[in-house]
Amino acid sequence: MTRRRYPPAPQNFAPALCFTTGASAVRLAGRSVWVGTFHAVHDGFADRTHGRASQLRLDDDRLDDPLTSSLRTLNTLAKKLRAKRMAAGALVLGSPEVRFVLDSESSDPTDVGIYKHKDANSMVEEFMLLANCSVAAVTNRAFPQCAMLRRHPPPAPGAFDALNRSLAAHGFTLDDSCSLTLGRSLDKCAKPEDPYFNQLTRIMATRSMNQARYFSSGTLAPADYAHYGLACPIYTHFTSPIRRYADQVVHRLLAAIIGWESISRDVLDASAMGELTDNLNHRWALNWVARWASSLPSRLWAAR
Repeated sequence: MTRRRYPPAPQNFAPALCFTTGASAVRLAGRSVWVGTFHAVHDGFADRTHGRASQLRLDDDRLDDPLTSSLRTLNTLAKKLRAKRMAAGALVLGSPEVRFVLDSESSDPTDVGIYKHKDANSMVEEFMLLANCSVAAVTNRAFPQCAMLRRHPPPAPGAFDALNRSLAAHGFTLDDSCSLTLGRSLDKCAKPEDPYFNQLTRIMATRSMNQARYFSSGTLAPADYAHYGLACPIYTHFTSPIRRYADQVVHRLLAAIIGWESISRDVLDASAMGELTDNLNHRWALNWVARWASSLPSRLWAAR
């Protein structure tokens, strides 16, 4: 299963209808557009937003064509968006993505390395986060009792006690009075002689925190909508409908808002939406356990 992707949707639906493979290809998509803030970019941008091609254009100083200029403009905006999020208290958490190096003939693993996050990846990530936040606000305004949202509760009191006891032996401590102070104290947990110490601390901090959860907007007060890790007041999942059912529900809400299609009665039923979000949270928890288990071979290989 190394280096393979298994989309939950049927093959003809997911890659064939949604993935961009060429400038002339017709694909199905929902778009989040910010009028007056983000100007139009070259039509070919959609063809190469992800992966190596975008990074090559960002790195090559010899290129000054419209597409490359548009990418650089978007990258500059993405960095400003990220800086604004970090200043508001957004956290850099989570486990690094481990990738195997395979033998060219036998396909057996010969080494393991950490996936390097580049500007092109961060650029796409920032605009996806912005789209999710924007769509969350729009759907909540239109459907204040049944919008599909996602929240990340603050850490429970004492959540970092065990980690702080371990960090104290190295002269560090985490200040979890708010996400901003937590982020700053995580930044300080670094050892010049051990480049992986900070990374490990962030992984353990992530394990100590509450998991994000889906919920229906009518079930909580707006003050409880916030996403702690992203430091945003309202959030949802909109950008990956081919691999998450929650995103499909959000797309249906948007389709109803613009008059594209009528909304299902189940979506407007608070009880039915509550059952749906509970099921999604249960499935997400199972997915988290499966991801943790699937990463065990990588960690064992790295520790051999």
